[in-house]
Amino acid sequence: MSKSRLVASAALPFALVFLTACGSPAETPKSEQPSAASPAPALTREAIEAAVFEAAAPPTPNGQTAPAAPDPAIARAQILLDRANFSPGVIDGLGGDNTRQAIAAFEKAAGLPEDGVLDAEVFRRLTAGDNGKVMADYVITAADLTGPFIGQVPSDLQAMSKLATVGYTTPLEALAEKFHMTEGLLRALNPGVDFGKAGQTIIVAAVAQTDLNADVARIVVDKTERSVRAYDADGKLLAFYPATIGSSARPAPSGDLSVVGVAPEPNYTYDPDRVSY
Repeated sequence: MSKSRLVASAALPFALVFLTACGSPAETPKSEQPSAASPAPALTREAIEAAVFEAAAPPTPNGQTAPAAPDPAIARAQILLDRANFSPGVIDGLGGDNTRQAIAAFEKAAGLPEDGVLDAEVFRRLTAGDNGKVMADYVITAADLTGPFIGQVPSDLQAMSKLATVGYTTPLEALAEKFHMTEGLLRALNPGVDFGKAGQTIIVAAVAQTDLNADVARIVVDKTERSVRAYDADGKLLAFYPATIGSSARPAPSGDLSVVGVAPEPNYTYDPDRVSY
């Protein structure tokens, strides 16, 4: 979802890339875990557009946070973070590690204390910097339904390698990713909608390609945090994106590198000799 932005950011003659390794690299992106929150109002377009900051409920006595339903204020903040180039990953209205890191990066860029907490000041800065609508109408087109949709992705890599493409499983999945949303959030905002029918008008997150405020001079890829950060020549943080970086079997390298080319749509070749099960 953030690929086009990363390509645009890196499409300079040269940009230094720093890969840091403060721990073991991760195999997969962090999963979003719900944060504790006071009971959320019904998740509707109107609720998200009008959402204001409310402090989260305290942790339960054992220190664990209870699962929460999607919260309109968190959904609004996630969309605004996405549009500001501080990606929370998938927009789900729940929050979690990716959202916390995106907030911390936004705080750093705004000169605020970096605690990764969606508080009143962060919410104020987000909404003051972007007061546009955060929800939009979208009409499902015939092109959205062309697929190919593969129904289910095999878990076995050898079986996966025989597919013509590891495509989307359903039109719902494709539409959710198009607007950086979870399938659950898209369904919740559009109850009863047939996502496989062209001509249907659905409610989606109003995500948009936003130009960075300056040219990217340095990119920091952090394997422990699992993130990509872009900085200008003066060291100002311009953008933040969660990322999957290497694996335990074949970790990404550490050190200082130079970007000399970009492959927007790389061709991956299955080689069983290089696969660890």
